[in-house]
Amino acid sequence: MSIPDNIMIKAYQLLKSEAYHETYNQYLKKRIAEYEYRIGVSNLVQELSSYEWYTDSEWRFIRDLFSEIECKIVPKKYYTKATENNVPCFISNESDYPGYILDEVNFLIDCPLEIHLADILWTILVGPLLDAKLTDSCYANRIDDGVKGFESLVTAKKLFKFYPIQYSQWRDHAFSAIDSVVKRDNASIVSLDIQKCYYTIRIDWDYVTDLIAESYREDKNVMDTLIGLTDCIKNLYEKTFA
Repeated sequence: MSIPDNIMIKAYQLLKSEAYHETYNQYLKKRIAEYEYRIGVSNLVQELSSYEWYTDSEWRFIRDLFSEIECKIVPKKYYTKATENNVPCFISNESDYPGYILDEVNFLIDCPLEIHLADILWTILVGPLLDAKLTDSCYANRIDDGVKGFESLVTAKKLFKFYPIQYSQWRDHAFSAIDSVVKRDNASIVSLDIQKCYYTIRIDWDYVTDLIAESYREDKNVMDTLIGLTDCIKNLYEKTFA
């Protein structure tokens, strides 16, 4: 197996698809707009086809861009004295309060587009290996079937399965399981929500590397490339959450 020559074009298409459906990260949309303005839309295919940095097992080009990474702080939740005292309020574009108190924030990465492309490549090439280890009871952030295999990658439209559909399936299956239990005995429903989930995840990178080595042991070039990319993503992760 070898990495297709046109994979960078598909990675860019999937990145744009993610950015289009993402309503929160305006910095990524800005990066894409600036990139296409600089390159020229008519020259995108030629430019992306000319990229060869993804064949470097050390991923030096991407690592050199780490110094340009910025972290943006975006407001997530506000409150006023009214909401603090559980007083009902009507939200409009006309404020009755002199100011709002910032309660929670989100952190977004703002980085060169090439780093986003490397991230998409990792999701395309390594993501399916990890997804295959998940059980059917896991619904969120599942790799879309179109990304599982280079043959279907040509027609892939998205990286992940549509979350609202996945959520509906999770909910419906949960109630079906409860219904079957209730017919035999009493049952209680407990719903847990992990706060700041993505900020608290700690990845076992050794497990990921071992999985790549096991899956691509018959193609050392691809194995070395993906292990190098994983190490690059690991360093990026550590830099972001340091």
